[in-house]
Amino acid sequence: MVASQRTLGAAVSVGGQSAAVPKESELPPLVEIAGSLTSPWLGIYGDAGDEQGVAAVERLREAAAESPVATNVVRYPGANHRFDADPGAAAEAWQRTLGWFDAHLR
Repeated sequence: MVASQRTLGAAVSVGGQSAAVPKESELPPLVEIAGSLTSPWLGIYGDAGDEQGVAAVERLREAAAESPVATNVVRYPGANHRFDADPGAAAEAWQRTLGWFDAHLR
């Protein structure tokens, strides 16, 4: 949400809920705002076999690609939203986060 409202050097989100459902009732779903991102944004999602969530993240990927800034949406099959079920995915997501900030905050 912040990356669509303010210009930041970079932003990273680790998804815990479906990208098609708002986190709070007064906020729009991520898929509705992703096309208007104003800051480079990396979205990291564990899908843990949730087919509905996978479809929503793929819609989010498409919407984010329409924004005028760099975006990347990454799914980790088998990882849940906290990544505690897959330590390897958690480690890779952390390195990907550091790389994103390194690339966009210099």
